[in-house]
Amino acid sequence: MKIARRAMAGTLAAATCWAMPAPADAGEVAPDLQVTAKPWTEYFVDNGPRGESPGDTFGFTEKLFQRGERVGRDAVECTIKRVTRQSFTMQCVGTLTLRGRGQITIQGAITFSETSGDSFSLAVTGGTGEFRGVNGEMVVVERDGPDRYLLYFD
Repeated sequence: MKIARRAMAGTLAAATCWAMPAPADAGEVAPDLQVTAKPWTEYFVDNGPRGESPGDTFGFTEKLFQRGERVGRDAVECTIKRVTRQSFTMQCVGTLTLRGRGQITIQGAITFSETSGDSFSLAVTGGTGEFRGVNGEMVVVERDGPDRYLLYFD
C-alpha cells in the first residue's frame, strides 16, 4: 500500500498527484478559488496481483477549508493504470462540494515517480450551482500540513 499511501498523503491528497507541471502563469495569476484539504477517510482495494498493480483502486474524502473555516468536502476515487519500478500512473475522478455554492468536478491521469514535484494539475470538468458550466484547471500543492487546491476557471 505504499503507493496508495503516497498518493493519498498528497492527493487529491493524496490522489490526486501527478507529474504535470502547474500552469506557467499559476504563480502570477490569483486563483479563482483556493481551499486547503484535510484528510477525513480513505480506503484501498487490492485487486488482481497482491500489492500495487493495475486495477487497484483507492479513494478518500477530505474536509475543505478557507481561512480556517470549513467550507465543504471532497470525494475522490483513483484506479491504478500502470506500475513500473520507477513510477505509477492512475486515473482519478473527484468532486468538491462547497456548502451553499455547488459542486466542482475534476479528473485526470496522474503519474508519480521519485522525481515528481510537490504539485500537479487536474482538469476541472464542470460544476453545479454557482459553478455551473465551469471548466479549467485545479493545481494541487502538496505540503507538510494540509494540501492546497488552487482552481483556475476559463
